[in-house]
Amino acid sequence: MRNEYLRKSLFCTIFLAGTFLTGCNDENVYTDVDGQEPTLELTTQHIRTLTGYDFKMSGKISDKDGIRSINLSCPDLYLDKTIDLLMLYPEIQYEYNLNYSFTIPEENTKESFNVKVTVTDLGGRTTESEILITMDGDYTLPELIKPDDVKIIALGDYTTAKIEFTATDDKGLDYLTVSVPELEVNDTAYCDKNYENVFLEYTFSKDVTFPSKNLGSFKMYTKAVDLLGNAVVDSCNIVLSLVEDYDKMYLADVATDEELNSDVFGVPMLIDHIDVNKYRARYYCSKANTEIYFIPQRNSFNPVRIGVHKDDKSKLSLDSNSEPIVLEKENMYYEIELDLMESTYTMRNYSVEEADDPWADGMVYGEETLNKWNEPNPELIAWMKFEFGWSRTNPTTVEPFTQDTTNPHLFYGEKTFTQNEYFNFMIHNYHTDNWWDFISWYRYKHNDPEDGVYARYSETKYGTRYINPDFSGPVVDANNKDWTGFNVEAGTYKIYFDSHLGRAKLIKVN
Repeated sequence: MRNEYLRKSLFCTIFLAGTFLTGCNDENVYTDVDGQEPTLELTTQHIRTLTGYDFKMSGKISDKDGIRSINLSCPDLYLDKTIDLLMLYPEIQYEYNLNYSFTIPEENTKESFNVKVTVTDLGGRTTESEILITMDGDYTLPELIKPDDVKIIALGDYTTAKIEFTATDDKGLDYLTVSVPELEVNDTAYCDKNYENVFLEYTFSKDVTFPSKNLGSFKMYTKAVDLLGNAVVDSCNIVLSLVEDYDKMYLADVATDEELNSDVFGVPMLIDHIDVNKYRARYYCSKANTEIYFIPQRNSFNPVRIGVHKDDKSKLSLDSNSEPIVLEKENMYYEIELDLMESTYTMRNYSVEEADDPWADGMVYGEETLNKWNEPNPELIAWMKFEFGWSRTNPTTVEPFTQDTTNPHLFYGEKTFTQNEYFNFMIHNYHTDNWWDFISWYRYKHNDPEDGVYARYSETKYGTRYINPDFSGPVVDANNKDWTGFNVEAGTYKIYFDSHLGRAKLIKVN
């Protein structure tokens, strides 16, 4: 019984195998449609690569009779690969996308190879082509030096501005481009249109035209492409405005150029540049109906003086006919925001009681205060007299200020110099133990008077913290002070210090 079963099974297996082999070798089961050779369209017939890297052979193959196989052959690379589509797919393939990768051996020393590509259809017809492989590939991206943000004053329907940036590549650059998609701007600089020279470094330097119909801030993309098509892209901001985006803006509460130049620092007062064409000022108004202007140049009201429009006080004006912004309430802090793009401003006021001080941790000016720095260690608990003043050495040499009787955030000091000298100082609280704690104000650019004095650094019982975090200037700490000093003429000077604003001004009084 068992032998009979085995004989029948063997017979069936041989019969099925014979049937399968007969079917596969009988080419007459495939009927020609057009009897034409296969079509082979290679993506490229020249591939540049390097030893140890993969290269990819790709292309599109088609045949109306059906594709049997693709053979890739290169004896020098020991490459002999046949892609048998009849084995890979249950149905006849009339189109096929070739996509085959091969790695150049590390030990290779030859500079070039030819890979033969042979396509065979079901009728036995073939098409051949070759791909040249050379060892001059480039897998390193160009390096692009990011350009600075660009600010353009829009004039007329179109505005032209020079755009410059530089790119480098280890094997050679092809072209550099600039584009601003939102403005439909595209410009290209070819490093060598005739491909006679190789540029390892190239600078895009062209006058690019921008439409002025859209104002605002836009992304400008810069791109560098090397000779083998490797590309790198970076971006910066480009601002189109009807007015200039001034780097610095000042609040002037005086009326003449002479007054602007009568101080050592602090007049006019530098304000914050918070965004493109946008600025924010905080100011203490000591008397009612104080008139102020904003100016982008420190020493003069010309050529730009920003006030309100004479016919519409809700709008800003940048011409010589502008009128001052009037602060009506006395003993009040004002916060003013300017938008030069829209020619608008907003203004709010708040009382001296609402204004906070960074040193106000339960301390009262002029009174003794328990120093709780490093509080867990009782040996470091000490008493100090909390009293602001200016010092040129340490907290034990503080020359105390006088606190204003109306505004507790305002302090005054006076000093006389008998001869010209370089003067530097810090504003600090008095401390008998010479501890540099609680709070200090430092000038971080003593040789640049326009920067005035800013509240920047504080140590409290709660740890180190920074004052006025929205201030746009650089942060300094107690170990990073510039003691270069600044020159003052002989005479008597008065310092005005606002601990809420963290600003000071020094003015010669006689």
